[in-house]
Amino acid sequence: MKILRDSFGRSFPYIRLSITDVCNFKCGYCLPNGYQVDKSDNRKFLHLEEIRRLAKVFSKLGVCKIRLTGGEPTVRKDFFDIIKILKNEAGIKKSCNYHKRLSFR
Repeated sequence: MKILRDSFGRSFPYIRLSITDVCNFKCGYCLPNGYQVDKSDNRKFLHLEEIRRLAKVFSKLGVCKIRLTGGEPTVRKDFFDIIKILKNEAGIKKSCNYHKRLSFR
């Protein structure tokens, strides 16, 4: 099996995957004025199929843990579908919500 390595030879048993940039917390540190919608911003969230493909490839490269990041990942309506994909289809042993440090095992 090929292992994910950087140019310094370090391997990566886990990665962080940003699945949203939206946060439902209104912390004074990162959103002092609350979340402001920018209508000119045309970025889209990763689709479930894109997450599935990425997770499968990372799994084949030796990644066994994915930390879901990006704002607050649990605001996605399909958050639990993403967890199921990581666990059941991609072979990722652990996945967790990095922002709150909750672990879904």
